[in-house]
Amino acid sequence: MKPTEINPRFAELDPSVKTRMLVEMKIVKRVIEAVLATGNWKLHGVDFGDYEKTPTLIEAMKLLFDLDDGTLMFSCTKEKRARAWVRFVFGNDGWDVVSDYTCSPHGFEQAVEAASGNDNDLDNEEV
Repeated sequence: MKPTEINPRFAELDPSVKTRMLVEMKIVKRVIEAVLATGNWKLHGVDFGDYEKTPTLIEAMKLLFDLDDGTLMFSCTKEKRARAWVRFVFGNDGWDVVSDYTCSPHGFEQAVEAASGNDNDLDNEEV
């Protein structure tokens, strides 16, 4: 996916903002993919004061990158009522985009930590 698919105004941004936003996009994508890869969680929606269901990666990223901060919600595929979340805050240094997350079972916490705490090879990753 291209940055302009997530944020149509990306091409018009100042180069320093683009650099930060690319880091944020890569980390957010990495976190979502890591949580989904556990096979125990699926995307549910984004809470930003209002709540919008976002069942796909691209829908979630489009909505998140139109906000200053947002909480991405996941529902568990193993326990009907289990929910988990990751809060993203945008516009700081990029590397610190993951602000907080729940300590949830079924590999959620480990997936978020592994995806957000390792900035190696971000330069070689695509959004």
